[in-house]
Amino acid sequence: MTIQLLLGDEIRSEVLKILSGECLFKRNRHRPQLHILSPWISDVDIEFSDLYVLREKRKYVEERRGGDFLFLDYNIKSINLPYALLLLKLHGGCEVENPVAVNIVTLPPNETNYSGDYLPKVKTLLDFLDEIGCNIFVNSKLHSKLLLANDLAVLGSFNLSSSALYYREEIGVSMNDLDNLDKLENYCWSVIHKSQNYGYSSLHSPLGSGSDRITRGFLLDLMVRDVYGYGYGEFLDITGRYDRFIKSYASDLNLFYLLNIRKLISIDDDWHRVKGKDWVKNVFHYKGDDSTDSIMEFINSKFARKTVPDVKLQIKPLHP
Repeated sequence: MTIQLLLGDEIRSEVLKILSGECLFKRNRHRPQLHILSPWISDVDIEFSDLYVLREKRKYVEERRGGDFLFLDYNIKSINLPYALLLLKLHGGCEVENPVAVNIVTLPPNETNYSGDYLPKVKTLLDFLDEIGCNIFVNSKLHSKLLLANDLAVLGSFNLSSSALYYREEIGVSMNDLDNLDKLENYCWSVIHKSQNYGYSSLHSPLGSGSDRITRGFLLDLMVRDVYGYGYGEFLDITGRYDRFIKSYASDLNLFYLLNIRKLISIDDDWHRVKGKDWVKNVFHYKGDDSTDSIMEFINSKFARKTVPDVKLQIKPLHP
């Protein structure tokens, strides 16, 4: 059992450690998940403050060749929260068949504590997180602050906001013992059950059957799992992995999702669990032909939003 007291900059380092995917695979490795309970949430940069520790961890990753500390794998010192979660969902499931489930509970975006100027930013952020396949829930009574991955929990006085992580005095605790992790996981589910769904991804059944309005991330998660069958890791080996994504598609996530969903629908060989076109016919009653135009029309007509909400990537590289 390891319990660590966190002060100041140490909080950000532990938060980034969880968001990096390092803490997903020891306990219940076939069901990677992250719970975030944060009354206030913002498009905040999460970064390491100790460059020496970063460099040592980077050496460790290089020695392991393909270690799971993926931010160091991609030379990232800091990244903003929504893209950290997108990276976690795209790459964090590389060792398992099922995509990473990200469950977020926060205050409703119309909460009276939010100022008028902040309201649109909160809604855009929550819509973005919903669109990439996170499950969003709102609870007006929420005051708990907790990040819980499979193998590590970080809790304390801090929200996931710039003021909490950079400008206020905050205190936290991290722990990794199984008894506490199990108790905290049960607590997270109890809070979720008392909360309301926000957006579209959290409204659907696990198989998505019968859903008429879906998000891009929700559909991609389903298709990677059910059609590709080997998890995101091998799928991203084919599509160029996240380093290509972050350079080529971060400015146009809509294109990223359209291209990769279309690629999955086009799978038509015996190496996969089910042919992509058969899958969309069975799950979403697809009646079109095999043409690109027909597939793209189906995809666009199923999406709950016309475009991905506008949240820009903010990233700082880790220099040698």
